[in-house]
Amino acid sequence: YQAWEKYRFPIAYERGERDRFSHHLLDLIGLGTQGLQDRQDLPDDALLYYSGLLSLQPRSATALRQILSDYFDVPVEIEQFAGAWQALDPDAQCCFDKANTYSEQLGAGAIVGDEIWDQQSGVRVRIGPLSVRQYLDFLPNGTAYGPLKALTQFFSGGEIDFEIQLVLKHEEAPACELGQTGETAPLLGWTSWAASRPLERDPDDAVLRI
Repeated sequence: YQAWEKYRFPIAYERGERDRFSHHLLDLIGLGTQGLQDRQDLPDDALLYYSGLLSLQPRSATALRQILSDYFDVPVEIEQFAGAWQALDPDAQCCFDKANTYSEQLGAGAIVGDEIWDQQSGVRVRIGPLSVRQYLDFLPNGTAYGPLKALTQFFSGGEIDFEIQLVLKHEEAPACELGQTGETAPLLGWTSWAASRPLERDPDDAVLRI
């Protein structure tokens, strides 16, 4: 029986054991060390399922779209080079004094402000059109927000800033009524559209930084 089982990888997995094959897949995606496992907001087994895409280098926007679309079963588009503001360290900010550092030289390193725009560091993930139930799940207090954040951060290694743009089906946009309670109660900036008639386009105003 052991000889038969040795080359049938699903057997040990179906028993709930950490089999050799799964351990090798964890190595491929950088989770082979036990201390790195079970630290995400989604099961490691979910990452194993996408180990083929996660082990590719360099990782592509197409791979990210395939993973997110399949895991959440929703339409996904990836907008590369969306840009993001990056904070400057206090030592790199322009402050005219007697030090005459590079950050104080006009035309060289002097920058007005405490942030710079970096066009290549931001990626926008456009999700939808969604039903109202799906839309609410992707908000910060929803059940899909944690796994979405974990997947995007794991995919990028924390080196890319992500924006999530949620698109709601226009026919499911809830009416904005003050005093309304329940899951469809208006949330400013997320589910509150002031309209005197039904929307004709899918609202995509909600953009979340994760």
